[in-house]
Amino acid sequence: GGGRRRGPSRGANLRMNLTITLEEAYQGVSKDIELTSDVRCETCDGKRTTDPNGFRNCRQCHGTGQIHQVVRTPFGQLTQVAPCAACRGEGRELVKPCSACDGRGVTARKRTLKVKIPAGIDTGKMIPIPGEGAPGALGGPPGDLYLAIEVASHKEFERRGDDLIRRVKLTFTDAALGGTVEVPMLVGESKQLKIQAGTQNNTILRIRGAGMPRLERSSHGDLHVIIEVMVPTKLNSKQKKLLKEFAEAGSQEAEPSFFNRLKDAIFG
Repeated sequence: GGGRRRGPSRGANLRMNLTITLEEAYQGVSKDIELTSDVRCETCDGKRTTDPNGFRNCRQCHGTGQIHQVVRTPFGQLTQVAPCAACRGEGRELVKPCSACDGRGVTARKRTLKVKIPAGIDTGKMIPIPGEGAPGALGGPPGDLYLAIEVASHKEFERRGDDLIRRVKLTFTDAALGGTVEVPMLVGESKQLKIQAGTQNNTILRIRGAGMPRLERSSHGDLHVIIEVMVPTKLNSKQKKLLKEFAEAGSQEAEPSFFNRLKDAIFG
């Protein structure tokens, strides 16, 4: 009878995790990926044998790739068709395996791939690398390799989508009187940020276009700067005198927590 012998089939897709830094995600980077994986045997071209008579019909299923099982049910006997376990549905068995791969059709190989990571990529994105997955069966084409990207957390910057967030410390005199503060960027030179007089603790200021590059676009997100007003823990007598005069000069509109810390510094 006609067999159900399988022909060449495409290899499975593979997945590999890759962690990069936030700076690398900002600028884009080329990475050398080392992996050990099965590749198609060059000696037999993945066909598991080099001999034209290397296979013979499976003795279990007589080359059909199927076995028929009789099952008793309350409704009578039923015949079920299942893939042959002996030949895994191929309808044939290997009798003269390839000496290079021992009949597997694949050999293990260590290799290095150079992969380009685009600027603006974020955690969870997958980069497909065509033809670098598992080898196909019986000479079929290989699958693809997918790189699952994870961007490592940063000690100074937090990422939210295309925007970045960072904290910048500010003296309480600069917060009260206003001025400028230097804000370090993730990549490149620092930027000067103007501070309005009376800036409160935890005020959020924005620097447009100083965030992450938008993937496959020419624009950038924004950088959100959280101001942390620093209250001194120790004051000399002259500083205490001046601050007492300042506090007594009139009611101040500010965060309660800020002035509590200021009082602790003066009277503590």
